[in-house]
Amino acid sequence: AYDLAVITREAMKDDTFRKLIATKKHVIPATNLSKERVVRTTNKLLSDGGETVKIGGVRRPIRYEDAIGVKTGLTSTAGNCFVGAVNHNGTELISVVLFSGDKTRFSDTVSLWEYCISAFYDTRELVKEDQQVGEIRVKRGAVRNVTGIAEEDAFATIPKGSSGSKLRKEFTEKKLEAPVKKGDIVGRVNVYDGDKLINH
Repeated sequence: AYDLAVITREAMKDDTFRKLIATKKHVIPATNLSKERVVRTTNKLLSDGGETVKIGGVRRPIRYEDAIGVKTGLTSTAGNCFVGAVNHNGTELISVVLFSGDKTRFSDTVSLWEYCISAFYDTRELVKEDQQVGEIRVKRGAVRNVTGIAEEDAFATIPKGSSGSKLRKEFTEKKLEAPVKKGDIVGRVNVYDGDKLINH
């Protein structure tokens, strides 16, 4: 389970992978050898089939609004499996369920997600997209310094109840030499919880 979670965490860094695992259906056009075919995801948390499942003793739709992937599986040894991913208000979680049932792998996944989200973690925005994050010296430039602008929002997920007082941001600049143009990567914002790097 741990290995699958680590593999998934790395794969989620790829935009194409993210697009594929969130796809509900794909139409394969007709050819001279076959008619048009429609391929649908086996991830019922993404489907709109109207199925329901019991979660915490309550029957609910199996479709889960915040689900973003990932992959079902079935082997004789591991049974019905599911690696799931969810994005809840900026908090992304990866879960792995092995040796489960066809539907219970999904209800178990949702139970894990909701338990973690409600009981353990908060996500805080630390840097906003387009926010100024630092000044960088430019060697041989027409101007001495350029301003680093955040390419995207940055978040930190911390334990619930934590004051966040140990969170700190650190801008690491690159060595720049003219010419520098808009869109060039000029550094990196690292987020630490105490001495532990948690996001960058």
